[in-house]
Amino acid sequence: MIEKNDYRALRQQAVREAYWANTPSESSDLWPVSDALSEVLGQGDVSSEQIKAVILILPDKIFAQAMTWGFCDTEVRDQVHEFIAANQEQVISATASGQAVEKQATPAGKTIQCWSCRKSLTLAQRGEADGHCPHCRVEIDLD
Repeated sequence: MIEKNDYRALRQQAVREAYWANTPSESSDLWPVSDALSEVLGQGDVSSEQIKAVILILPDKIFAQAMTWGFCDTEVRDQVHEFIAANQEQVISATASGQAVEKQATPAGKTIQCWSCRKSLTLAQRGEADGHCPHCRVEIDLD
């Protein structure tokens, strides 16, 4: 049985995925996320996958405000910038490959962390879910 909080997380993830799927990569609404990534992390060109990774890990409150006002809104833009600056390690981890982040191996099987929902899963669980995260159903590429 899925817990009530799991449904909430699944809905939030679905909204983020829908936003991403229905926003053209050249949309000016994504520029503030790209600019913040570039400025805070000192990266020149920011890929669309890196922007997506940040959108997927933004706190719910910031993402909800972005859906209401847009990422170009001054307050939302500032909050995104502050989030990236305050959580550089998490952002670097999420944007480094845009894929699964390896964790330590355990006797029960190698454990990885989903790049999208950040939950831990074993390689066996990934295999049983046909290469997807069993929690959020996003595809996990191990390359």
